[in-house]
Amino acid sequence: MKRSHAFSCGAFLLFCGTDAEAARAFVVEDAAMRDPACLTVEPRQRLFACHQIVAGDSRVIGLRRFRSSWRTDRSTFSKLTIQLPADAKAGDRFSVPNDRVRMFHSRGSSAFAGKTGCYAVPVAGQITVVSAGDSGIEVQVDATFRSASPLQWPGECEAPTTVSEHLRAQPLSLEQLDAWTGVHDPEASPFEQAHPSRRSRN
Repeated sequence: MKRSHAFSCGAFLLFCGTDAEAARAFVVEDAAMRDPACLTVEPRQRLFACHQIVAGDSRVIGLRRFRSSWRTDRSTFSKLTIQLPADAKAGDRFSVPNDRVRMFHSRGSSAFAGKTGCYAVPVAGQITVVSAGDSGIEVQVDATFRSASPLQWPGECEAPTTVSEHLRAQPLSLEQLDAWTGVHDPEASPFEQAHPSRRSRN
């Protein structure tokens, strides 16, 4: 199923009827996405493992969305994680896939974390750096991803995922990350990684 988003993201909360959507865009300096072996983890962790962020020599941007519903079994999450070179500056454009750039996308049910939904790697696209400085980074992301089902449910993830996002990412440190935003914690459960903690909401 195709998904396309095109609006600015910071830390905000939107209410619509009885449902609410929370989204947060952030950037971590001197960091890296977890190595590609993240796709070899046990199936229920495949929606989350590649979003985990570790110390490194790059710059990692994360977008985390949580849509809560008055019916808790219908709450959903989506995550996008991007690794750019540390020296990326305004005006730079990176095609994907690219040896200097990594991206990972996933979405699914928060109530049934890791059992439904899709995880995806990019097959084509472009990232443009609009601005970069001490206050964060602004990027435009337009990419197509090849999706897969963590439990190989037939038909669930056959269509490509298309992402169009204009992100204004605010700085976070590695120490400020939690299971929702992407701390590298082998003990973090799929449920914890599919729900923002109180700390993430502040």
